[in-house]
Amino acid sequence: MKSHYPWRRLLIAKGLYNCVGTVGLVVFSDWALNLLGLDAGDRLFFYLFALHAFVFGLGFMAVAFNPDRNHTIIATGAFAQLGLAGLVIWYTTSGSADVLLLVPGAVDLVFGVLFLVFLWNYQWSSDEPRSVRTSES
Repeated sequence: MKSHYPWRRLLIAKGLYNCVGTVGLVVFSDWALNLLGLDAGDRLFFYLFALHAFVFGLGFMAVAFNPDRNHTIIATGAFAQLGLAGLVIWYTTSGSADVLLLVPGAVDLVFGVLFLVFLWNYQWSSDEPRSVRTSES
């Protein structure tokens, strides 16, 4: 069986990215929102987003201890990352946000795709990678 060490490192990296990034985003919210061309307005949804991103980050780091048993959380994370990247692309191309927003959107897109690669290689019902099972058939 392949080592899960690179996948654990990926999950920890994404968790740290979320946690550190959201704390920085909240602390420097006026500057960050202005830089990204987003309306500072009512902060309720901004803080809700930050809270969810932070909690997802904690979840990714927790999942890193046993990725094999947490496929549903990784799948949820993949869909969340891909959805967020799609929203970023939509807001940027519609002119509602500055092109700099594509940078964190691209990071989430890459993590989302890597999470899907993990799910492809390590199926839900088996501890063996898909490549090992298909080569034995």
